[in-house]
Amino acid sequence: MKYLCFRILLGTIVAACLLCAAPLPAQEHGDSRSVPSTSDTLQTGDHGLPTRLLLAIGLSRPMGAFAAPHSISYHSDRGGASTEGPALLAELQVPVSRVVHLTFGTGLTWNPSDDDYRRQGDQDGGNGTDGDGWYTVPLLAGLRLSTQVGGGVSFSFLGGLGACVLLPSPRSASSAYSDTQLEYGTGVAIAVSGGVGLTFAGRFALELRYFDGGEPPFEQRVRSPASEFVNRPTRPVSYTLILMGVRF
Repeated sequence: MKYLCFRILLGTIVAACLLCAAPLPAQEHGDSRSVPSTSDTLQTGDHGLPTRLLLAIGLSRPMGAFAAPHSISYHSDRGGASTEGPALLAELQVPVSRVVHLTFGTGLTWNPSDDDYRRQGDQDGGNGTDGDGWYTVPLLAGLRLSTQVGGGVSFSFLGGLGACVLLPSPRSASSAYSDTQLEYGTGVAIAVSGGVGLTFAGRFALELRYFDGGEPPFEQRVRSPASEFVNRPTRPVSYTLILMGVRF
């Protein structure tokens, strides 16, 4: 009885192996439309396109009030006198179809500024503020619409919505009477972005993007030997990004 059970079990295993080794109907007739494996489906989805990661570096060029110098008025806080600086971008691209991709991106820009301005009527120029620049961190979700141009080149329209995180650098103020330290907090505002891009060989990207970060409010703490107080100004943020990157 023991050997009979063993033979039945062995026969069952052999039959199962023969069934697993049998070719699929598409393979028997030489049909190229084979059934995709489970691992391929998990990696690429039903549309057969993989999720990609874009890493890019480039130049941030301030626009509008973000680039404008301070007004001569002592009370003006809208200017920035910001100049071009480096930019980094990381963007996850999730395909919905061969044309439409969902995008989730973040990055870092640094725009140095000669943030000096003088009081109106100050003849000796002894009163003023010196600044180093502005860091911004865009946090965006959006869409990428791509179409093939030919020769391995594709053209894309980009759009996104999210937030702009403003990180002012420390500043110092000087006058004929005392030295003052300025400490800044973080500001956050709603942001939008748009642009166009070219992709070569399915991997290398060249893109032009416009970013409008609104006017993030932030805390400004003023400390001097005689007093300490807090302001809550806003700062307009907008710039154009010129980026070169690689998709992985």
